[in-house]
Amino acid sequence: MDLSLFVRLFFDILASWFRLGAALFISFVASMVLGIYIGRSKEAERLLMPIIDIFQTIPILAFFPFAIFIFVSAFPGSVGVNIAVVFLIITSMVWNMIFGAYEAIKTIPIEFTELAKLYHMGWIEKQAKIYVPAALPAVVEQASLSWAIGLFYLVTSEIFAVGSSKYSVTYGIGVALTNLAAAGDFTSYYIGLLFFVVAVILSRFLVFNKLGESVSAYKKAASSKKSSLLLNNVIAGASVFMSRMGRSSKRTAEKMMRNSVIKRAVIFVTRTTLKLSSYLIVALLAIIAYVNYPSIYSSVATYEGTVLTALAFSFARVWFAFAIAVLVAVPTCVYLIFISKHKEKFVAVFQTIASIPATILLPIIAVALSQYLFHDELIAFAVLFLSSVWYIIFSILSRSNAITQSMMEVKQMFELKGLDAWRYMYMGAITPGLITGSITAIAAEWNASIVAEYFTSSGIGSGSTISAVNIGIGKLMDLALANGNMILMGVALVNLTVMIIVINKLLWKNLYNRTASVYG
Repeated sequence: MDLSLFVRLFFDILASWFRLGAALFISFVASMVLGIYIGRSKEAERLLMPIIDIFQTIPILAFFPFAIFIFVSAFPGSVGVNIAVVFLIITSMVWNMIFGAYEAIKTIPIEFTELAKLYHMGWIEKQAKIYVPAALPAVVEQASLSWAIGLFYLVTSEIFAVGSSKYSVTYGIGVALTNLAAAGDFTSYYIGLLFFVVAVILSRFLVFNKLGESVSAYKKAASSKKSSLLLNNVIAGASVFMSRMGRSSKRTAEKMMRNSVIKRAVIFVTRTTLKLSSYLIVALLAIIAYVNYPSIYSSVATYEGTVLTALAFSFARVWFAFAIAVLVAVPTCVYLIFISKHKEKFVAVFQTIASIPATILLPIIAVALSQYLFHDELIAFAVLFLSSVWYIIFSILSRSNAITQSMMEVKQMFELKGLDAWRYMYMGAITPGLITGSITAIAAEWNASIVAEYFTSSGIGSGSTISAVNIGIGKLMDLALANGNMILMGVALVNLTVMIIVINKLLWKNLYNRTASVYG
C-alpha cells in the first residue's frame, strides 16, 4: 500500500478537524452571547426565537449561495472557500447550542436575579457570577451533539458547486472519501473510512466524554452548594433588604408604577412601529419587484406547482422514515431503561456509531442497495433514518434519570408486564423525551433530504450521480442551485419554510405544551 495515501489521509483528517473545531468554537461563543441575551430579554425572545426555530430546520443548502457569493467573492482563492465551508458547518452546529443556553438562562431561580438587584450588581458582574455559569454547562453538553451534526454535513460542506463553478477545499476527509468513491477506488476509500472512524472515536473519548464528565461533576458540585450559597446570601442581605423596604414610601411606589406604565407604553409603541415598518418595507419591495421585474412573478407561478409536488413527495418520504425511526427507537430505549443492566455500555456504543455520519457511509450504502428494486428510494430512506433515529434514542435516554427506583418497585409490586407495562408505565415515562427528540429528528431529516434525495461525486451540482430519487424538494433545490436558478431555489425554500412553520405551530408546539403540562 502506498505510504502517500496514509500521509494524505492524515492531513485530510487534520484539515477537516481544524474546520470543525473552528466552527464549534465560533458556535460556542455565538450561542453563549445569543442564548444569554435571548433568555434575559423578552423582546429578543419574541423576535429571535421563532427565527432561530425556523433556521434550525432549514437545510444548510439554503445558506450555500450566501456563503459563496459573500465569502468567496470577498476572499478569492482557498481562503474564501475555507471560510465558506466553516460558515456552512456553523449553520448546522449553532442552533441547538443557542437553545441550550437559552433554556439554562430561563431556568435560573428567581432568587438569584433578585439578589443581583439587591446588591446592585453591574452588567459584567451578573454575567460572570450568574448567567455565564448557568449557561456554560448546557452549551458544553450540546457541543457534543453539534460536533456530530457538523460531521454529518462535512461532505456537502467541503465540496460544493454552483452553476459551472465548482468549489472544494484542497485537504479534507469529506472531499477525499467522496473522490475515492467516485473513482471506484474502494480499497483506499475503506482505509480512509477507517481513519475517519478512529478520529471520531478518539475525539469522542478524549475530548467530549471528558467534557461530559466535567459538566456532570460541575453540576453535582453546584447543586450541593446552591442551597447553602443561596441561604447565606439571603441571610446576609436580609437586613439590607428590610431596611430598604422600610425606607420605601408611598411616593416611591407611585413613581415606580408610573415608570412601569410608561415603560410598557414605550414598548408597545415601539413594537407596533417596527411591525408596521416591516410590513411597509415588504409591501414596497414587492411593488418594486413587480414593476421592474414582472417576469419574476410569472416564473414563481410557473414553478409553484412543481415545487408543491416535490414537497409532497419529500413530506411522505421524511415522515415514513421518521415513523420507522420511532418504531425502532421506542422499544430500544424501553429495553435499555427498564430491562437491561448494561445501559451505559450500550450508550457508549451508540454514541460512537451515531458519530459516523450517513453521508460518509453513503457510497457503501449505495453499492449495497444498488441491486434492489427502487434502490434510490431505499438509499434515501437509509440516510433519512440514520439522520433521525439517534436524536430520538438519545433524547429519551437523557430523560431516563427521571425513572426512579420507586417506579421500578411499583412495576415489580403490581407485576406489570406486556401491554399493561407499556400502557401504564413505559409510554408515560418516555413520552417527554420522545416528543423533544421527535422535534429534533424531523428537523434533521429535512436537512438530510438535501443529500438523501440527490448526491453526486461533486457534492452538489454536476458530477457522477451516486444516488438520486425521481422527485423531491431536496433534489429540486440541489439542481436549482447547481443550475444557478435562484428563483426556483427561492420558491422551493419559501414553500419549505412555510410548511415547517405550519407544522411546528399546529403539531409540535401543541404536543410540547401538552407534554410539559402533564409531565412537568
